[in-house]
Amino acid sequence: MTQEIKVTPEQVRAARIEVDFFESAGLEPDPTVVKLANAEVRSAKLTGRQQQVATLAAAGRSNAEIADLLSVSVATVETHLTHIYRKLGIENRSDLAQHVEVMDAVQEEKGGKMLA
Repeated sequence: MTQEIKVTPEQVRAARIEVDFFESAGLEPDPTVVKLANAEVRSAKLTGRQQQVATLAAAGRSNAEIADLLSVSVATVETHLTHIYRKLGIENRSDLAQHVEVMDAVQEEKGGKMLA
């Protein structure tokens, strides 16, 4: 069983600081920290439709439900999810749910949701 890990916007900022520190010292930062530090940048690469699909999938909607809501085929939803996972460097819906939660928290601090 995989343990769910909650990540806060403060942790994303701390990861950015840590990566900057290590890189300025000519050292290699931990890959997990780099992944966390770059989370916001990766989300910005999603298209508007991918952001919609990501939000719905992270909220627990099935592929069929997402297809009905967006008036597309289930195959199109599956293609969007494949592209989303690749762009974000994640592997499944639980990773996606965590990513969307973190990005929403970061964006709320900035005055709006990124994945809405």
